[in-house]
Amino acid sequence: MNSVKATELKLIMFLHEHNLPFSLMDHLTELIKSVSKDSQVIKELRCARTKATVFFSLILDETTDISTQKSLAVVVRFYDNDWKDHFLGLLKVKSCAAEDLYNQVNEYLKSLDIPINNLIGLAADNAAVMMGNIRGIQARFKEVLPNIFVLGCVCHSFHLCSSAAAKKLPRSLEDFIRGVYNYFSHSSKRLEKLSEFQSFVNIKPNKLLHPSQTRWLSLQAASEKPKIHMILKRVTDLYRSILRNYIKKEYIDNIDFKDVDSNNPRHFMPLEKIYYGANVEILISQQTLDKNDLHNFRIRALDFYVELSTQVKSRFKFNDPVLKFVSNFEPKVALSGKIGSIVVDALQFFPAFVVDPERLNTEWRLLADLSELTEYAEYSFQDFWNKVFNVKNEADTYMFPNISRLVKGLFSLPHSSASAERVFSQLNLLKTKCRNRLDVSTCESILHAKGRFYQLGISPYSTDSLSRCLGCDNSCHFTVGK
Repeated sequence: MNSVKATELKLIMFLHEHNLPFSLMDHLTELIKSVSKDSQVIKELRCARTKATVFFSLILDETTDISTQKSLAVVVRFYDNDWKDHFLGLLKVKSCAAEDLYNQVNEYLKSLDIPINNLIGLAADNAAVMMGNIRGIQARFKEVLPNIFVLGCVCHSFHLCSSAAAKKLPRSLEDFIRGVYNYFSHSSKRLEKLSEFQSFVNIKPNKLLHPSQTRWLSLQAASEKPKIHMILKRVTDLYRSILRNYIKKEYIDNIDFKDVDSNNPRHFMPLEKIYYGANVEILISQQTLDKNDLHNFRIRALDFYVELSTQVKSRFKFNDPVLKFVSNFEPKVALSGKIGSIVVDALQFFPAFVVDPERLNTEWRLLADLSELTEYAEYSFQDFWNKVFNVKNEADTYMFPNISRLVKGLFSLPHSSASAERVFSQLNLLKTKCRNRLDVSTCESILHAKGRFYQLGISPYSTDSLSRCLGCDNSCHFTVGK
């Protein structure tokens, strides 16, 4: 284990052993640095109250593997000098009922001595067992933790929106695309002919992708970096963009977009004015399409837009107060000085992050007045706040400890369940037709081992990898499976 981390852990355990307040860490670290200036380990200590009380979010997802065994992936997101998504465990599902899944997760956290009171966020797909308002897992967590932040995976939600809208299009199109993949993927001779054809027409050879049901993972990279502050704006902008494709501009401009009646034909553009995309416009301009076919296409496209906008509006809360509050921490907004106070919302939504309300607001207001921060306005969310975390005053003490505590908590909030989905991608590589009898506990151990290797930045296949990994003091969950 790293000497610095070992020292930080000893300090934290000192507080636990003697029942001392976590706020002591803000001063204890600085005291030790002042009396041990010659030690390089002491100089690199970064251990304040936020490290002594680590807040975290859970990202959950359930699947059925090749042996029809159901399992639940548990990923934890927290902040430790940077945001981290850490694979916590793979649970063998005993029952698919929400109550049983909740109890199983709760017992698992207890077995690892992880206090549930430090849980601040929960993300999962939008299945009823996860996100049901009455009997879902999120409802059970809210009974115990009223202030927990719950978000159905945004990526998964848009996948459902697009899937519902795609049903308005002819099924033959998707069948054709899947047929093309199936025609080439199982024949090396056909793939060779395809490669020759691509070279003949001077097209860069591309690999055929399998049209996965989880399109948002197979076609695009789902970012796992902190994006919670951008969700409201991005979803709002996308919804507006969809409406502008087929709704009259004069209607949209004179009404709040949240109140737009997206299903009323009175507000639709004429079919020939609807925006179908640049390539479609070029094709129509060539006047080679049959008029009846073109008309049918336009009708189908309009149905697609209407269904898509309806789905988006029904699945997203554009007035969500938590997402609106979090969007205030976008660097340009935070530095603008337009938001005079954040303390009321902070206490309402994230009371665990607020230690001193007065100082929190004072630090927030100071952000806009500190000229040295303006040069970081164009930085990314995490880069900007990492700069703020390390700003010191003339007395060599941190200027924004209360804001830092709050924002580090926001770093720990999830915006999608992509990291849990990727656990199942790894699981599918482990548990194959030839290894279908692998027990869930064995798969969990392998996933922990692989994660540890990558965390160390070493290859699992190098000769000294295993000794380096097993030589550390961290619990890597190397257990013998069945």
